[in-house]
Amino acid sequence: MVIFKQLYERLLKQKFLNRLLIAYTLIVIVIILFFSMTILENTNRALRVDATNSQVQAIQRAANYFEQKEATIKVLIQQLYLNPEQSQDMLEYLSKKIDTFDEEDFSQSSPIRYYLDSAAFQDEDIMDALIYKKNGQNLLVRSNYMSLNNDEYLSRNIGLYDAMDDHFYGLTLTPTYLQGYSSLPKKPIFTLSGNIRGGIGTTTFDRSIAILSVNFNTERIAGLFGQLIDRKFPMTLLVLDQEGRVVIDTSNRYYEGVYPYFEQVKESRPDARLDEVSMVQTIHSEKLGYYVTAVLPHAEIYDKSRSTRNLIVLIALLSIIFAIVLGVISIRFLARRIKFINKAIQKVQVGDFTYRIPIDETKDEISNIAVNFNQMCDWIVNYIEKGYLSELKQNEARLYALQSQIDPHFLYNTLEIIRMEALASGNEQVSHIIEILSQLFRNSIKGDRYVQIKDELRFCENYLELYNIRYADNLFVEYQIEADILEFGVMKHLLQPILENCIVHGLKPHVANNHITVKGYREADDIIIEIADNGKGMDGAELEKIKRALAASDIPDRQTIGIMNVHQRIRLAFGPAYGLSIDSASDQGTAVALRMPAKSKEELLADAESYHRG
Repeated sequence: MVIFKQLYERLLKQKFLNRLLIAYTLIVIVIILFFSMTILENTNRALRVDATNSQVQAIQRAANYFEQKEATIKVLIQQLYLNPEQSQDMLEYLSKKIDTFDEEDFSQSSPIRYYLDSAAFQDEDIMDALIYKKNGQNLLVRSNYMSLNNDEYLSRNIGLYDAMDDHFYGLTLTPTYLQGYSSLPKKPIFTLSGNIRGGIGTTTFDRSIAILSVNFNTERIAGLFGQLIDRKFPMTLLVLDQEGRVVIDTSNRYYEGVYPYFEQVKESRPDARLDEVSMVQTIHSEKLGYYVTAVLPHAEIYDKSRSTRNLIVLIALLSIIFAIVLGVISIRFLARRIKFINKAIQKVQVGDFTYRIPIDETKDEISNIAVNFNQMCDWIVNYIEKGYLSELKQNEARLYALQSQIDPHFLYNTLEIIRMEALASGNEQVSHIIEILSQLFRNSIKGDRYVQIKDELRFCENYLELYNIRYADNLFVEYQIEADILEFGVMKHLLQPILENCIVHGLKPHVANNHITVKGYREADDIIIEIADNGKGMDGAELEKIKRALAASDIPDRQTIGIMNVHQRIRLAFGPAYGLSIDSASDQGTAVALRMPAKSKEELLADAESYHRG
C-alpha cells in the first residue's frame, strides 16, 4: 500500500501532464474496449445461435431414431394379427398353460419361433426378441448374438410384466441396465415392451395373455447418437424416461441410475446449472414420456470463439498501444515548455533554493507556474532562515542530549584496573564479568552515532551475558535475525534500554525458563526489530498508559524512561512515521517492536551531517 501511495505521489499527484495522459489514455481504452466488447458479444451471440441450432437438429434426429424403435415394436405386435388363422393358433398357444412340452406343443410353437426369428432380425440394434407367457410364466427368446440369461432377465423384469395387466395399453420403456449373457460379459440394454392380447376362442382381444419385449443394444445406439453430434459443438445426448432414469447417454457417465440434473433438463434452458453451466435443449415424447436432451457446456461454446476473441483482443491491444504512444509523443512536445521548471525542481530537491526559473515574455499557464515557483523558493528561503533552521538546531540538541547522557571514560579506565587486580588474584569469573563490562563501556566511548546492526547486536550479547551470569543461567536469549539486515545501520545503544526493561521489569529471578527473543527482519523499505519476553507483563491499564505516552511523546516517568528514550530518539532522527510500539499481557510477557528506515550506516551518517548543516 505504501509503494502504491509513493507511486501515486511521484507519478500522478505531482505530474499534471501524466494525469492528462492517463485521462486521454483511459478515454481511448474505454472506447476501444466498448467496441471490442460489442464485437465479442455479437460473435458470441451468433455462436450461441449456431450451437442452439446444432442441438435442436441433433435431438430431433435422435428423437426420430427413437420413434422408429417404437414403430418397430408396434409393427411386430400388429404382425401377430395379420393372418387370422395363424394368429388364432399363435394366440391360443400363448394363452394355454403347458406343463409338459410334447410334440403337439412343439408343432404349435413353431409359428411363435418363426415370429421371434423374424422379429430379432427386424433391426440391427436389436439384441433379443422375446415373449413372456403369463399363463405359466414361460419365456420364449430369440437372441441375435448370444444366449440370454433367462432366469436373470425374468427375475429383473417380472415386476414390470405383472404391472402390464389387461388395462395396460401402449408400450413401456425400461431404462438401460447390464444384462447377463452366456460366457460373455454383461451387456447394457434397454427394452421396449407391449401387451399381446387374445385368448382361446375369443374375438374381443381385451385380455393380456403375453408380453412382447425387444432388447436394444445401448452401446450401438449411443454410438449412432454420437455420430449425430456436430464436431464443432461436442455436446452430450441423453434419453431419459419419465422418471429421469437413463436410457441413452453418449458420455457413458450416468447409466443405471436417475440423471442427477433431471429437473433442470426437463425444459430447454440457455444457462442451466448442471455440473457446469450448460445450454440445454429437450424434446419430450408424449407417448412414452421419455425426454431426448442435448447438453452443451458453455465452456465448449466459448472455446470455439477463442481464435476470434484472441484476434479482437490483439487488435484492441495494438490500438491501445498506438493511442498511448501517440499520447506520449504529444505530451513530450508539451513537456519541452516546462523543461526549466523540472530543472528548478531538481535543484530544490538537493537543497539549492537559490536557483530561479528564467521568466520569458509568454504570459500563459506555464509562465505563471514559473513565477509562482520563484516566489515559493523566496518564501522557503525566508522560512528556513527565520524559523525552520532554528527548529532543526533545537531538535539536534535534544537528540544529542538523549544519546549522550553519560561519559564512560572514567568508568572504563577504572574497570580495567579492577579487572587486572581480580585476574591477578585468581578470580577468573569476576575478571570475566569485568571484561564484559569493560567492552560495554569501550563501545560507549566510540563517538559514532550510528553503527551496523551486527555491532549493536554484539553489544547486546555482552550486556545480556552479564545478566545471565548474575541469574545463574536462568535466562535464555534467542536471536532470530535475518542475515540480509545485519549490514544496515542503526542508532547506537538503541536496543539496550529495551533489553534492560525486559530484565528489570519482566524477569522472574527464581524461575528457570526466563526467555527473551530478539527478532529482526526487513519489511519493504523499513527494518523491524522485535524484542519479546515471557515475564511478568503488564495489565491493561498500565499498558494503555504507556501507549498514550508514546503517542503523545510525554515526558517519561521512571518506569518508562527507557522505552520513551528509544521512541523519541527514533522519531527525532527519522520522523513520526517511525518509532516504537508495545504490547503486553499480565503474566504472559511483553513485546516491543522498533521500526526504522532500511539505510546503511553511511547513509544515516550522511543524513545526520545534512541535518546538522541545516
